Amino acid sequence: MPYVIVKEMGAERSQPLTEPEILIGRSRQNHIKLVTEQASRQHCRLLRTDRTYRLIDGGSSNGTYVNGQRVAEKDLAEGDAISVGNAVVVFHSGEPTRPAFKLPDPANFQLPIDDRNVKILLRTIASAASSENLESFLNAAVDNVVEIAQAERGILFTREGDGELQALTARDSAKAPLGELVGISRTIPKQVWDTRKPIFLLDTESEKEAVQSQSVSLYHLRTIMCTPLRVGEKLLGVLYVDNHAKTREYSSTDLAIFEAVANYLSLTMENLRSAQDAKMRVEARRKALEHENAMLRSALENRSQLIGECPAMKSVYENLKKVAPTDATVLVLGESGTGKEAIAHVLHDLSPRSEQPFVVIDCAAIPETLLESELFGYEKGAFTGAVA
Repeated sequence: MPYVIVKEMGAERSQPLTEPEILIGRSRQNHIKLVTEQASRQHCRLLRTDRTYRLIDGGSSNGTYVNGQRVAEKDLAEGDAISVGNAVVVFHSGEPTRPAFKLPDPANFQLPIDDRNVKILLRTIASAASSENLESFLNAAVDNVVEIAQAERGILFTREGDGELQALTARDSAKAPLGELVGISRTIPKQVWDTRKPIFLLDTESEKEAVQSQSVSLYHLRTIMCTPLRVGEKLLGVLYVDNHAKTREYSSTDLAIFEAVANYLSLTMENLRSAQDAKMRVEARRKALEHENAMLRSALENRSQLIGECPAMKSVYENLKKVAPTDATVLVLGESGTGKEAIAHVLHDLSPRSEQPFVVIDCAAIPETLLESELFGYEKGAFTGAVA
């Protein structure tokens, strides 16, 4: 079966010729779709004959070339190279002998980018460093995407769980927030979210068959560019821009820059979100520790306060101040409920050991037979259950 090898943007793809008529051009309606700026919407076509395919130019402004010669019609032979702008379509009359798709060599791949797009791309990168939070960065990034696409509106959609898509940020061409999202296609962002594949409708008038959204026709949207924002397998959102008028011809470079900014936006979104989450966790932990410290200080102050200003209590206070700094053993006597444990707390707080643990043991709760071993220890085997 005859086939062609399409070489464009540093990549190659193989495509079998299965139809009697093969259309070539920039429109999505073509069998062989090109992205080069020099290609017309329907640039040329291949017609099957008894022996081969005949190339017929479609009246293109930039012409169709076969092996370097401009032609209007030509019967193709094995290995003929059809040139359409920067794209080359090589005709083969037999079965393909090479892989269907070959990735470009990153070391040799060069993407033509004009100064304007470079400046916008660098501005997007700089905004990530200068933005104080995620919201301000997203606003700046979507503004830059709208400027690159020369669109009217740009929206970043996201979704929580199985809910509906929600606009995380929505901007217009004047770098101002949009009000209500009126006249926006919801079908296309949802389709991009579900399939995780970009949709580029660069001229809906000439691509009516490819438009499956009624809202595109209803709202008279002429150009729509929509791409998923992913980090690995994690889907963060969908970037959408549109236009009611066709203001320009979009090139492969424009689409490449659009996706480059979208990819950078994805990474920066994830990093800023992670940083914000970490900051919130640190702040929550700090508040919890402050609350815990306040409770501990309150408990310490409450337990160290003795009530009473009578001469007997003043004498107790003086004795506490004298004995607390020493290593002497202190026996506190008094009726139940008179504050013996409070006196012990004050002694500990005033002593050099105030920063060390303070353990309260209620001796009255210990059986008489166990009091000695509990207070002074025991040897292994001294009684049943005595272990080292």
